[in-house]
Amino acid sequence: MSPPSPITPIAGGLPDGADEGAAADGGRRSPEPGSTEPGSTEPGSPEPGSPEPGSPEPGSPEPFLAFEARRALLRDLLEGHPGCPIAAYDRAIAFIDPGPVLDRLAVPADGHPAVGGRSILEHIVAADALELGAAFSTALERGASTLDVELRVGGRARLTYVDFHPELGAAVLVVVLSEGVTLPATPLASTTEHSSRLGVMHRTRAAVISRVDGRLVSLLGWSSGELVGHGSLEFVHPDDHEQGVTNWLDTLSNPCTTARWRCRYRRRDGSWLWVEASSVYDETTDEVRTELLDVHQEVEVQQRLAAREELLSALAETLPVGVACVDPDGTIAYANDRLGLLLGTDVRGVADLTRTTVGDKSLARAIEALLRAGRPGRLVARSTADRTTRHLEWTLRARHGADGARAGGVICVADVTEAVELRARLERQASTDALTRCLNRAATLEAVADALGRVPAGRGVAVMFVDLNHFKEINDNHGHAAGDAVLAAVAGRLRGALRPGDVVGRVGGDEFVVVSPDLEDREAARRAAERISQRLGNDVALTGGTTVAVSASIGVAWAAGGSPDELVAAADHAMYRAKRAASLEPVVADL
Repeated sequence: MSPPSPITPIAGGLPDGADEGAAADGGRRSPEPGSTEPGSTEPGSPEPGSPEPGSPEPGSPEPFLAFEARRALLRDLLEGHPGCPIAAYDRAIAFIDPGPVLDRLAVPADGHPAVGGRSILEHIVAADALELGAAFSTALERGASTLDVELRVGGRARLTYVDFHPELGAAVLVVVLSEGVTLPATPLASTTEHSSRLGVMHRTRAAVISRVDGRLVSLLGWSSGELVGHGSLEFVHPDDHEQGVTNWLDTLSNPCTTARWRCRYRRRDGSWLWVEASSVYDETTDEVRTELLDVHQEVEVQQRLAAREELLSALAETLPVGVACVDPDGTIAYANDRLGLLLGTDVRGVADLTRTTVGDKSLARAIEALLRAGRPGRLVARSTADRTTRHLEWTLRARHGADGARAGGVICVADVTEAVELRARLERQASTDALTRCLNRAATLEAVADALGRVPAGRGVAVMFVDLNHFKEINDNHGHAAGDAVLAAVAGRLRGALRPGDVVGRVGGDEFVVVSPDLEDREAARRAAERISQRLGNDVALTGGTTVAVSASIGVAWAAGGSPDELVAAADHAMYRAKRAASLEPVVADL
């Protein structure tokens, strides 16, 4: 893209395209944009070493073109370039209908389409748009100006502003397109909301605007005349006034030091524009130079992100689970209130997550694997907080940044105490006898198999088959309720005779099996059975003061391996041998 031509003010002379005689000093018609007559210089430029025809002497102010000169200029441009697009502007540099303006000027507009969109800014490239505000201001000051620009659809155009604000409150824009170029009725989608993102203003010590550049005019939509002479605070959002005053005093107190802050400036259309103001006080000129950078899109993105974070935080606080976001270094970036309630502590680091965990270190290892390798995980750990034991389910997932790199993890903690306890109850119900709270037959056989599967070298497993004597008589003489009471009492006595690791199961009506793993030999098994027999020898008191005598026949089988069924069957056979002998001494099977 070639750079735009300098702004050409029209003072005494006319822009290219106007007939000679259109003004008192005349002018000359230029060739089409992009072309140069043989032997001539760039269109609109004076001959080297000579002044512009009809221009004032060097150093003298350039006069504002007379009304008739401006009207003649406009008429000649339209006649000289049939079909060229036109537009009319108000002082806010916003399009208005050009038809009424040209009618009042008595300038025919037939065959000249109106420029589409809201502004010519939508049709030109951003680099050229930086000069557009200055060109408009020049036209307001001198009556007319021209500017060569590159179009976003491709090709170039010469823009000529002719100002009629003193008479009609409007300016007319004539767009002379280079050959083969057509201006679309609908502008191409813009890549930025504002073509000019940076404008400059100067202010007195009293914060009164003394001068502005064309880019600020484009940025805010106010003309220089509407800005100059006014206090800058008039254009600042009321909510930003206090900070603005503080910033201004700091600027004046620190000459040659840049003070920056962000605030909202009012645009001419009534909207507010977020800008970053960078101000420097120059003691030599006693003025403050301020650059206003358009940061509206950036602030909007930040506000959307803040709103999204607020929404996510609100959602996280309503969840029935604890949530934590953990950075790669183990710092807790976010934790909702529910997490602190579950753990009974303020969560500030990874150590706080595991502080109340009871038992193994599996949770700490899982968190370490998450942060080091991004490994997901799920586990249930027991936790004690506020003297309350809870079962907490931990779900760990890795977080990744926009570039795909690991960025820590997300940890969710749910209180599953009720579910764990319910499952335990169901498991107990499925594996235990409701009356005696001993293992049922299936669970007892599983216990035998488990014991045989982990026998230490040189040791064995003992199975003791216990069958109550004369139990039918208790039922017949005292009723089944009394029989149930006897079974419950026997089960309690059996549990009282067990070592840690031993289990007892009820495998029939009045039949029990005791499993004692890790016994050294058959003799140790016999001694264990004798302790059980002695425990069962006492009478059982029934409701109403009645007592019944209780005894049992016990068969014992000991083995270092083999089949669980065979071991239980051997103990059963030994029990029948004891019962036939009517002996209360345990009988040990020969295996």
